[in-house]
Amino acid sequence: KQKIKNILSTPPNIINFISLNYTDTLEKILSGGIISKVIYHIGPTQHLHGTTTNYLTLGVSDESQLSPGMSARAKRYLVKSSQIDATNDGRLEVFNSVLRSSSLVVLFGTSIGTTDKYIWVQLVNWLSANTNRFILIHKYDSNFNENSRLSAWRENSFVENVQDSLLMYSKLTESIKDDLKRRIFVVHNTKKIFVPKN
Repeated sequence: KQKIKNILSTPPNIINFISLNYTDTLEKILSGGIISKVIYHIGPTQHLHGTTTNYLTLGVSDESQLSPGMSARAKRYLVKSSQIDATNDGRLEVFNSVLRSSSLVVLFGTSIGTTDKYIWVQLVNWLSANTNRFILIHKYDSNFNENSRLSAWRENSFVENVQDSLLMYSKLTESIKDDLKRRIFVVHNTKKIFVPKN
């Protein structure tokens, strides 16, 4: 907690949102002033996979997730990063720029699934490139409750499973992954991601 507090209190306090959601739900939450008590500059929300009204991007992370019998053209338009690149609207460049300039990445509301593998690979590479970078993952699991926290084994197992769900997309050695886990924090079943402290 102290490491995260230190990062958030170090200027410039800029929060950028990269959304994988196609709706404007996040913008509505932010415009409601829910984090107005905190002194941060909020950058515009970037929809990496487009929106329901503009460049909706559906598909998979890479060609290995498609049938080998598909045509090259069909494959190109089903791979998310290829679709985004083809629009030539700068979304990938914005994503890369925001990631490079960040010291903390918070994952909220994502399953860290294989169809977005290209993002998770890039995120793990970003983390491993600098020891002053951190990832905070909010994970909801209906089987994990307050009683689960009473057991150190269950708590640690839950956290490690979430960390592994991200690190499995890298080709790093197990010892490097173990080092990275010290900079991947897991918050479970929270409803307070946007609620500032008084």
